[in-house]
Amino acid sequence: MKKFTVILVLLLTLGIFTSSPFTMSAFASSPDDFIYVDSGTSYTITGYKGPGGDVVIPETYNGKPVDMINPYVFRPASLVTSVEIHNNITNIPVQAIDPSITIKGYSGSAAHTYATTYGNPFVDLGAASASPATGSTKVNGIISSTVIDCVVPLTVSFAIDPNTDSFVSPRLKIINNTNAPVNVTIVDFKMDQDTINKGFQSVAPDTYTDIEWKGLNKTDSKKLAIGTRADTGWALINNGGTLYDKGLSNVLVGAIAANSDADMVFEAKHGNSFEKVETVSYTLSFKFELQ
Repeated sequence: MKKFTVILVLLLTLGIFTSSPFTMSAFASSPDDFIYVDSGTSYTITGYKGPGGDVVIPETYNGKPVDMINPYVFRPASLVTSVEIHNNITNIPVQAIDPSITIKGYSGSAAHTYATTYGNPFVDLGAASASPATGSTKVNGIISSTVIDCVVPLTVSFAIDPNTDSFVSPRLKIINNTNAPVNVTIVDFKMDQDTINKGFQSVAPDTYTDIEWKGLNKTDSKKLAIGTRADTGWALINNGGTLYDKGLSNVLVGAIAANSDADMVFEAKHGNSFEKVETVSYTLSFKFELQ
């Protein structure tokens, strides 16, 4: 009898299964959202070109006060929901603001007079200390996918020794460097084509009884059942049994706790009749997902 060596080649597939980066925003106001006319000592607003939402008319622009609003600046309403008008503006012409738009200002101001005269909803900013102000606020930012950081050995070798009827199992350690639990799924586990070309076959472990496995001839000894199972360090094991390469696909092994590691071991059903030392290879592909 000759020693029979099996080399397991692991192909690591990293999966990031969270949402794609996206931008979160709402409407708000900027001094550059308006069209101005410079009168020399102050500015007059003659138009609005912003995105809408809660609009705040600036008190100054380019170092000069903003003291007038022309007609039709906020007609039609478009996406504007409210206009905040400061006390520097003492005259607001007819049809400057659509009646559906809420006017925010101070009691007794030109903004208050306009709202009362033309039926606009009015919010008194002087009462802001008594009750919190409400409205929409623009928030710009990027929320990116969480990067899953796991470490898995690229190759693991183990041996079948027909002389002692033993299978020397390696211990495959998977390290989770992420600050969250990670689910581990075996996407694929199969014998490589170069091994199949040598005449080896992957079969189910129950193809033979334990006694029959030991008595296989040299031809049938090229039928192998190689499996793996979760062993130690797992926060949760979803499949506690041995997962054999035959027909295995997309099976959730279990979960590894944050900043932790867990082990997997290998098992085999095999014959003992080999004419020479052989090397066979398997591919084991993983998928990692945040819980």
